[in-house]
Amino acid sequence: MPAREYRPVHIFKLVGKLKKDFPEHALKPYTELKMYEDSARLFEDGMKTLTVRYEKNAVCYPISTKLHLIGTRPGQANYRRPIGFVEIKRMMVKPFGQLDEKDAAGECALDIRELKASLQKIYGPIADHELVSVFHLR
Repeated sequence: MPAREYRPVHIFKLVGKLKKDFPEHALKPYTELKMYEDSARLFEDGMKTLTVRYEKNAVCYPISTKLHLIGTRPGQANYRRPIGFVEIKRMMVKPFGQLDEKDAAGECALDIRELKASLQKIYGPIADHELVSVFHLR
């Protein structure tokens, strides 16, 4: 399945397109963007330009082009630090196996292997055919 690009400008149009393109998947709305604080710093410094999101049997999408950015810490489920806002320029939906070196660079990973290992550490096992959403940030 080829990657599909979406611009989350009109949320109702976006949801309609996602339902049409992925009828067998649930839709997982993001009302805020949680990010480990070290990753949030990379975003604030302009180095991190995207984030990959995954939910089993679902397509993740932002409810707006602008979301609250919340800093979190690994192993501290109740820790939340509001950081500011993040703008979602566009999003891609693609199989996990189609993530590439550009995605890794945008996530500030050394290479695609490091990115995939990092995502599987966060989300658990992800098969190559399972869908991920790539949010391009500003």
